[in-house]
Amino acid sequence: MVAVALLLGACASPAATTTTGARSMAETTITAVAPTATTAPTSTTTTGPREPGWYVVSVTAALPEGFAAGLADIPGVDAVSTVRVGIVNVVATRDAGGPPVDEAPEGYALPLEAQSFDPGDHSAYVPPDVADVLDDLDEGLAVLSESSASFRRLGEDAELVLDDGSVLTVIGVVGDEWVGAAEIVLAPQDAERLEVSNERYSIVSFEGTRRELEQLANATTEAEVRVMSRDDVDVFRHADAVAAQIAIKQRFGEFAYRPADGDTIEIDPAWTEANIRRESVPLLGEVVCHVAFLELLRSAMTALAEAGFSDAVDPDAYAGCWYPRRIRQRTDLSRHAWGVAADINFWNEADESPGAPDDPRLVEALAAVGVRSGHAWTDPDPGHFEWFGPVADE
Repeated sequence: MVAVALLLGACASPAATTTTGARSMAETTITAVAPTATTAPTSTTTTGPREPGWYVVSVTAALPEGFAAGLADIPGVDAVSTVRVGIVNVVATRDAGGPPVDEAPEGYALPLEAQSFDPGDHSAYVPPDVADVLDDLDEGLAVLSESSASFRRLGEDAELVLDDGSVLTVIGVVGDEWVGAAEIVLAPQDAERLEVSNERYSIVSFEGTRRELEQLANATTEAEVRVMSRDDVDVFRHADAVAAQIAIKQRFGEFAYRPADGDTIEIDPAWTEANIRRESVPLLGEVVCHVAFLELLRSAMTALAEAGFSDAVDPDAYAGCWYPRRIRQRTDLSRHAWGVAADINFWNEADESPGAPDDPRLVEALAAVGVRSGHAWTDPDPGHFEWFGPVADE
């Protein structure tokens, strides 16, 4: 295999001004937005990861009915916390006793990735100081992750106004690793009302190895079960191969949106104008993407062309980048909605040949700029490439 050397170009920053509640990439950073509210986020600090023996158990899309409850019956399992996920639509946020911090344009909402679980079940997994916060979670209350609180510029006693008119009051902020890097954690009562109901994964304490738990869990269902340990991932969540939504917002900005036909959504035009560009990219031709993602594509495609690997890309099999929509049959937003995912060699057979979606040269070139291929996912999506995270020299 000939190595592809890539020089990561600097990401351009949109020059346009965005509306309140629809921050552009220029207004955020690769790590987190520094808190600017009068009340600084209140963080629950911990001394490090939990002891060995904890695993995250998941399947594609959703846990089978009854599967999560059955995990507790597996010999060697002594604790299970099942996590439900979804999207909560926020129209405004207010700092404690203060004016609005963010406010979506009228008719639009800000999508927050939400989680919910039984606080009592989850307390077995988290450190005592985090458990103390979660134990107080009740109807009308919410907990933020540290990244979300920093990005939102909110802390304890802040309020989030939802699109149904209800208000959630923040009772605390906890480390991302204890809530799967979700933006907001809801009490079970609110989660049911807001349809944050997809049982996506379980966190399990098991007296045995990852492989043993995987074999035992697979024996209980026809679905393909995946088990990961702390050796596999830093943050337990359902999708370790894709970036959490808060990471996407930190890197590329946040938009306000509203539902459209089917799975499509309508994004605040001010955010689109500030962040989405139509430009020519080597090997692909004209593409429409987020301005920062365009630079990553251009860097990778230029490196391939200069290395003599133009045959790694079939321009006739390019299927687009920016497409405002949800993930099909789910409330979660597709990374195409941000314009940070591209479908390359999409209609070609995956066989690692030139122009295939899993051509190693293409996969490596995009990985070098922080863009990961979907061909190796548990539920494979050959030809789908989306931003995953910064590369070492970013």
